[in-house]
Amino acid sequence: CTDSAQITVIENRHIPMAEISLSGPITCENPIITLQATGIQASSDTAIFWILNDDTVSTLPTLFIDQSGLYTLLIENLMNGCKDTAVIIPPADTITPSIQFKTSQDNLSCFVTSTTLSIQDTGQGQYGFHWVSPDGKTGENPSFETSQGGTHTLMLTNFGNGCTTFDSLIIPIDTTSPTAIVLNTDILTCAVTEVTIDGSSSSGQHGLDFQWLYSQIPISAQQTITSTESGIYTLIVTDTLNGCKDTTEVVLAQDTIAPDLTIVPPDTLTCVLNSVPLVASISLPLDSAEIVWMPAISVSNSEAAFTEALTSGWIFLTVSNPINGCIALDSVFVSADTIPP
Repeated sequence: CTDSAQITVIENRHIPMAEISLSGPITCENPIITLQATGIQASSDTAIFWILNDDTVSTLPTLFIDQSGLYTLLIENLMNGCKDTAVIIPPADTITPSIQFKTSQDNLSCFVTSTTLSIQDTGQGQYGFHWVSPDGKTGENPSFETSQGGTHTLMLTNFGNGCTTFDSLIIPIDTTSPTAIVLNTDILTCAVTEVTIDGSSSSGQHGLDFQWLYSQIPISAQQTITSTESGIYTLIVTDTLNGCKDTTEVVLAQDTIAPDLTIVPPDTLTCVLNSVPLVASISLPLDSAEIVWMPAISVSNSEAAFTEALTSGWIFLTVSNPINGCIALDSVFVSADTIPP
């Protein structure tokens, strides 16, 4: 006895195709990108596995990533067990630009009032610059001129990947001025015809240069000068290292006014009047004036403003101001009528 049966075996060797597309490279501007399993759709008979470092990180067609690495896409047909894989290493460009400062002048002073900041060559690519000085001034060019000391900040952006870096540079500044000091207590008088004007007490943090002006005309480069002319003297003191200056003025006064002196005309000597009064009008207090009548034998008191003439002839009077040494001179003729009848 025999029996038979038939069966039809359906072949299912369909292999899924694993393909990956990415949205772009990882950059500072686009820190998150997508990896897409293309050409398939998630279904109950298809399994999707994204693998990174032997770990499954997702089972969805789209994978969001923020780091590069070796990503594997595994597609499995759950109906027949067939599989396919694809691998990708997403490109990444997240390198920030480097800043190495350059300056046209390292330090600012009264000599050097500005400097230009720039950076070493950044290489290929397009870069954006944003400078900020201590006083809030900004600039967007590769170079930046400043007259400010202190901290200057640069934000440098690589337009190719959007990466930005910050750095700062301190510009030293020395604008400390010296102090010009003039010592002078004397004035020009008839007795003091030359006065010393002293600038040696001037001070500064470095060496000093001196310049004296008289009526705005340079006259000396010494610390101390002597003068015979009254007027305004200007001292300019310059710091030899930073070029900063200070200026001061002094007025050299002069007192060369002689006393006012007038002798009142005297009476005539006669046989009856053997002496006549001599009276001097003086602009100084009598107790401070130095009075001398000459010749002394012709007067009763040669050092008094009020005296008597004893002889006829010319009599001279000098009056000195003891404060300024100035002298006034006057004279008078004393007549005599002593001829007998």
